Amino acid sequence: MAKQYRFIKSVIYDLKRRYGQEINLKQKSSTDSTDYTTGVITASTETTQNIKRAILLPAKMNRPLSIFDTNFSHGGFYDKSQRTMIIDNDDLGSFAVDLDTYVTFGGKDWEIKETDEFEESRATMIIIVALEGAR
Repeated sequence: MAKQYRFIKSVIYDLKRRYGQEINLKQKSSTDSTDYTTGVITASTETTQNIKRAILLPAKMNRPLSIFDTNFSHGGFYDKSQRTMIIDNDDLGSFAVDLDTYVTFGGKDWEIKETDEFEESRATMIIIVALEGAR
């Protein structure tokens, strides 16, 4: 078993070297609130985790086109760009990735659509989605 875990660790390291992309993970810690008795406004806070090398797999453009199905796409461009990332859990530290977290890279904010953890918590795979023109 230890040999298999070392192999997984070396594959993750190799993928980070080949397809590594610097990203920021952001998560809101609290929301804006107002104390009506004192008038004090508390601003929302964000927790940010910088990842030097997250594995960024190629994009997949989704545009359904089926004439005899209800998924017929016409009119303007509403393409969603979907990307898959693998993050080494050693890089995350105590930061917990969930569906409320969003990813920033390449000047865009990306929502996390799905998360999945590898065996023995070696890495976390996330699927992120961006809608052009959002945020």
